[in-house]
Amino acid sequence: MNYKTIIKFLIVSIFTLSFSNVVVAGHRARLLNESAITHIMEVWPTLRSGLEASVPGVENVGERVVMTTSPPWSHFQTVAMGSAPSPYELGQAFKEHVKRRLWPQGVTQFETRLDKATEVSAMYLLLREDGKLPVRLGWHLEQHRQPILTDAHVRAFYSDRGYFWTKMEDGNPWLWLGGVGSEGDGDTVNGGCMKGFMTYSDPRMENCAQIDSATTNALLVGALQAGWRFVGMHGIGPGQIATAAEYVQKAMDVNRDLTIERVRSMRHTFAHGTLLGHDERMFDIAKKYNFTLVVDPHRAFNDEPGFVDRYLGGDRSIIAPIKSPLDAGVNVAVEFGGFEGIQAVVTRKNDKTGEIIAPNEAVDRVVALKLVTIMSAFSMFSDKLTGSLETGKYADFIVLDKDYLSGSDEEIHDNKVIMTFINGELVWQEEGNPVAAAD
Repeated sequence: MNYKTIIKFLIVSIFTLSFSNVVVAGHRARLLNESAITHIMEVWPTLRSGLEASVPGVENVGERVVMTTSPPWSHFQTVAMGSAPSPYELGQAFKEHVKRRLWPQGVTQFETRLDKATEVSAMYLLLREDGKLPVRLGWHLEQHRQPILTDAHVRAFYSDRGYFWTKMEDGNPWLWLGGVGSEGDGDTVNGGCMKGFMTYSDPRMENCAQIDSATTNALLVGALQAGWRFVGMHGIGPGQIATAAEYVQKAMDVNRDLTIERVRSMRHTFAHGTLLGHDERMFDIAKKYNFTLVVDPHRAFNDEPGFVDRYLGGDRSIIAPIKSPLDAGVNVAVEFGGFEGIQAVVTRKNDKTGEIIAPNEAVDRVVALKLVTIMSAFSMFSDKLTGSLETGKYADFIVLDKDYLSGSDEEIHDNKVIMTFINGELVWQEEGNPVAAAD
């Protein structure tokens, strides 16, 4: 394959906004006694091997205090069987994870939360020692998930620190703090919030955040009042978008620096978008505050349609909207789930059942590609330096084994990454592939 042929199959680097696929680890507290640990291992024998597989490069990880950002591990919180991995060990495990999992998928940049001091330390230690990270990382501050001693400390957590989030262009292009993450009571976790838009047949399924709760006001609203940007708040249902607008408006009422122009320039973002629907009122809210709706159709189709069947009377037109918010002028990005994920954006098909879900929300493969590259960079505040191949931007791109723009939409998932480049450097090549980087 010559140089011209390689360029034909070149594609700008793919970004992922997934908060659950990136493995990190940390330590919170020794919560379990030895008897409890023994019992857990009896009823959950694969826990140790699962942890060891998910944090490569850390010795005896299954016998340490380890967490990942995926929900089962996060809720379990701690396997308190020994000392936590050090920042250096975590950093080496992260590099190994990128090498095994992210580069082969063509991921050159992603965004996630770092909610443990050890995790933050690991990334900055890597940056100091190597001068770069293996991928570009926009992170969210969630250090408030560490124990905070008193209500007064909670209320002062952000106001006493000031706000110091950055855009990629303002900081280091390998590691930048994009804002604060979601805040427990102030978030919907993985449940839908339909308040004011639709009614659940089972009211127990309503999962709207309580804006008047103490922790929401102390942390999330407090952070906004201090001038922070929120990143990755769960926007499962349209009610959460409306509630987030209440948070922002409440902060604007207190902080005279927060004009509507400044709020719009902050590009607050959401995650998942499973049940957002196509209500114009929600679109108007998103446009007013310049919110970015981040949607993951592949996850929604394959993992969450039962949500709709059981509690919303089966109205599947509300699942993972893309075209309708785009047509309304709303910022939309897509969480990258490999080329299977891009195919879901185009075909709107459930991989498991073959069902076509909300076909009116489909977009073509060119738009789909822009949603996981240009618009993902927009949502991560890196769009001046990454997201497309242009003069003045970093040369982050991948080479595929075929032409992404041709072929059947049903075969998009067959696209395979054979080379990944970051900043013009070949960081990964498929083993045994004869194609070499051009001179």
